[in-house]
Amino acid sequence: MDETSPLKGMKALLETIRERANYGLQQIAALEEVRSLRWRCTTCGHVKRFTRPVPKETADDCPKCKATEFVVER
Repeated sequence: MDETSPLKGMKALLETIRERANYGLQQIAALEEVRSLRWRCTTCGHVKRFTRPVPKETADDCPKCKATEFVVER
């Protein structure tokens, strides 16, 4: 019997575990990223609206006061 057979099986099993763990970590990271359809400027209160949920970085500068800080508008 070939001695590398059990090692190949163990290697395949460990690679599968690693792939599933990485996928799970990616899913958690995606859930932690805050996305919203509306972001409100903290300076002037202007609300930027989007057609799909976007992260805060997408709401660049406020078109009214040019501020860069936004919070989720609920």
